[in-house]
Amino acid sequence: MNSPQGDAATRSAPAVTRCLSLAMRRHDDSYRYALPYRFGERYEVSQGYHGAKSHTVESRYSIDFAMPERTVICAARDGKVIEVIDHYDRGGWYTSLKSQCNFVEIAHADGTVAVYAHLVCQGSRVAEGDVVHRGQPIALSGNTGWSDRPHLHFHVLGPDGVQLPTVFSTRDAARETLVEGEVYAHPGDESWLEWCWCRLCGLVVG
Repeated sequence: MNSPQGDAATRSAPAVTRCLSLAMRRHDDSYRYALPYRFGERYEVSQGYHGAKSHTVESRYSIDFAMPERTVICAARDGKVIEVIDHYDRGGWYTSLKSQCNFVEIAHADGTVAVYAHLVCQGSRVAEGDVVHRGQPIALSGNTGWSDRPHLHFHVLGPDGVQLPTVFSTRDAARETLVEGEVYAHPGDESWLEWCWCRLCGLVVG
């Protein structure tokens, strides 16, 4: 993924300052985020924290999930939608496209904001002001803005507009920091075990 400087994938203060009532709160470091896609699906982290391609400086705690366009994206945490942009229809590895990134921003109870970026044109399933719940479909993934391949970009901003590290609940761990190159499934997804076994024995590719 590929987070340009200045687009939704690196957004900071504007998203948070619109949520002034939460501005004095602190991130709940104990919170375990849900993977931002549907149960039964699994995707590779194509770029993780401090990724050499584009996750540097203000993007250092971003996560990219490689996935086909129009994959259903789900809220990783309860919250309220504070901004939706979904009218752009172009994407590519050109700096001129930095500002043409579709995204959804969701504010959480502790004052943080999750950003889901590079969504498909007209792919939002929520509107500003909507209250959403963990696991609820919110959008379709895409390849808009400064991006060289279809994927979802995800990060969380603190009340000061600085990206924060996050931990997730996964099939393998109750609290896990996602690592570049690894594939992740939801807790309780037994199809993950079947898929792994088949890959190892060589009988079936799941």
